[in-house]
Amino acid sequence: MPEDFLWLGKNYEWWEDTVLLIIALAALGLLISARRYVWTVLKEVPKKLYLIVTLLVIVQYLAENEIGFNTFSGTLVEELCEAVIYIIAFTYLWRFKLDDFNTRFITTRFDNNGLVNKR
Repeated sequence: MPEDFLWLGKNYEWWEDTVLLIIALAALGLLISARRYVWTVLKEVPKKLYLIVTLLVIVQYLAENEIGFNTFSGTLVEELCEAVIYIIAFTYLWRFKLDDFNTRFITTRFDNNGLVNKR
């Protein structure tokens, strides 16, 4: 994008940040409304996956801000890290079986009378 790009008096970076903020707030709202499901899913994710994604995010941040990277390699590393994070997320979602999860969630969460177990 050209640096002098303006739309409705705001530059491209402002629009990008605003759209990403709206997406993040919508996602946060959905996560809060489904917090029991989210918590159960997060507990089932392998801890190594959290570590890998955290390291990728840190490297992406360093590359984006050119900390220890020149401009070209920083851009390249940042985009590669971002792509790998997306691939991990989409692969995990692709392999996630909601029916199996629902069956496990419901059987461990509720007893025959519909009351919450104290497990």
